[in-house]
Amino acid sequence: MHYQEIIPQLENRERFGFKFGLSRIRKFLEYLNHPEKNLRIVHITGTNGKGSTAVFIAKILEFAGYRVGLYTSPHLLDIRERIQINSAPISKNDFVSLYHQLSTVNRKLSQELTYFEFLTALAFQHFFEKKVDFLVLEVGLGGRLDATNVIRKPLVSLITNIDYEHTEYLGKSLQKIAYEKAGIIKRNSITVTGIRQKNLLSLLKEICLQRKNRLFCLGKDFQFKNSEFQNPTSQFFDYKGIFNNYKNLRIKLLGKHQIDNACLAIATTEVLKFHGTYVSEYAIREGLWQTFWPGRLEIFQLVPRPSCPVTMVRGEPRPLSLVTIVLDGAHNPAGIDVLKESLSSLFPKKKIVLILGILADKDIGQMIKKIASASRWTVDEVILTKPNYYRAAEPEILHKEMRKYLADEKIFLHPRIKEALNFAFSRINKRKNIIVVTGSLYTIAEVKKVTSLWKRKLTLV
Repeated sequence: MHYQEIIPQLENRERFGFKFGLSRIRKFLEYLNHPEKNLRIVHITGTNGKGSTAVFIAKILEFAGYRVGLYTSPHLLDIRERIQINSAPISKNDFVSLYHQLSTVNRKLSQELTYFEFLTALAFQHFFEKKVDFLVLEVGLGGRLDATNVIRKPLVSLITNIDYEHTEYLGKSLQKIAYEKAGIIKRNSITVTGIRQKNLLSLLKEICLQRKNRLFCLGKDFQFKNSEFQNPTSQFFDYKGIFNNYKNLRIKLLGKHQIDNACLAIATTEVLKFHGTYVSEYAIREGLWQTFWPGRLEIFQLVPRPSCPVTMVRGEPRPLSLVTIVLDGAHNPAGIDVLKESLSSLFPKKKIVLILGILADKDIGQMIKKIASASRWTVDEVILTKPNYYRAAEPEILHKEMRKYLADEKIFLHPRIKEALNFAFSRINKRKNIIVVTGSLYTIAEVKKVTSLWKRKLTLV
């Protein structure tokens, strides 16, 4: 069976939905002789930024000369993006071979693995067979009962930040969410965090004390300050760390939150010193600079296809020109806040045509409330759409919330992503020359598929 034939079979496992608990994957991995026990792991959770932080860490360790596995989710264009070694996705041949191997094992079990559980087991087996030096492992959802938490003991547990998300699974309060995410902390290990809320830090300190963990906190044990050197395509900052200080570090990922993520990554590589791993300044500088994470404040300019609708000016079609596109997978209220802050800094006087597609199990009401807020950015018009994914919310549901804040004439419904993009181009003029796409990485993925066939010119990465 070929690669393209097994993908629908694997995606069919999504019908099982979320099933928290470690018993299924633990039993499955037992059949594989527990490949995860032979891996040296950095385990990462958090509300936002865990993917970016994971990629920063992996890239730094790669430049330090190590063979580094990286497991993240979700993917944008190809499922193999989730399973990488030194920035290269798992090959199609390896993926197909492991899929058949694991499917044979799965048939011996009384209970089917979920989509994420199956992929996690496949990733563990792949990284074991390829003998990676380190595995940077991103949690799927939560922490304590997430399939990745079957690992026995990581080198470092990293919690980026805590905010409201997946409250139906993780709890209605930040304390409960923090407790679930702190479930990745194992006894006699090391924890790094970017949590800033005092009450949540107190909870984390108590858990680390109980589990005999050494805790390192952003803002206390390591910190940064913005450099005087800034430009529209990158960010510069100085880092004062646990063991070392570095001046004028630079990253391509935009937004102040990415400096937080970069600092968390540096601190994580620093504390690997306690495990006998030393990372050079060169590896840190080059690893940070060479990191790119698509769909996270990804900015480029694009010429729309001639078939796109155009605005008529004095009876004549307005000439097509380069249009600025911003793609950001913000999928919760905290992510929307970060996006607003970043856009207000990058494009302070531009009005926005927003394309919005959100999954049905997200906090749609709070996300839209923050989107419609007049502070820090100006959303002039909103185009509601949906990715081709079974969990996607219908545009009519989004419209019900959006009309609480915007007039109906400012809101448009185009269920198909391609139609939404074409319509957005027709609404661009000199006052509002930015299209922002957000709400879900699944929405971003479909936009990238559509625009990959159009003539584009990258401007900011």
